[in-house]
Amino acid sequence: MLAQRRIKNDEDKEEITQGIINENENTNQKVVDTNDKNTLLEFETMALPTIKIMTSEGTNNFVFDHSYAEVCWMDCDEWNTYNYPEIHSGDVEIGDKLQIDWKMIEPYPTEINLIHIDSETHKEITKEKKDTNISPFTITIDEKMIENQYALEFLWQNGEVIEGRSMLDFKLK
Repeated sequence: MLAQRRIKNDEDKEEITQGIINENENTNQKVVDTNDKNTLLEFETMALPTIKIMTSEGTNNFVFDHSYAEVCWMDCDEWNTYNYPEIHSGDVEIGDKLQIDWKMIEPYPTEINLIHIDSETHKEITKEKKDTNISPFTITIDEKMIENQYALEFLWQNGEVIEGRSMLDFKLK
């Protein structure tokens, strides 16, 4: 998919000379691309996924409480761990639907996982791979989901190598 490095500081000049520096004329966003396709922009300049609630009462499209964070970006390795944060719970009722949309993110993530988090230990309970081509992704709230925390993990990979990883966290109350 890609092989690039972010422009961080003077220490990265050696890596910059190995790639092509592209500057987006509309936004002045800089990326270093060593294969000239599927480039990741700086994390801070990429579009964000959205999460909205559609209530069972028919009220639609309210932004749902969540957090979205970079885990690692263009410098990922096996030591990049993510500590699931304690986050504010969003109010839901059985039958409500959460709609998570990532279609505005470019390039598209190569893998997306829905992770159920233990709210006390902040450890992963389950991890379920989702189809990256189905956006928005809709979750219908059932009784088992209330009082639980979840995360949607977005991965950008080059073969088996993770080039970018971000997390969208939310908790149901």
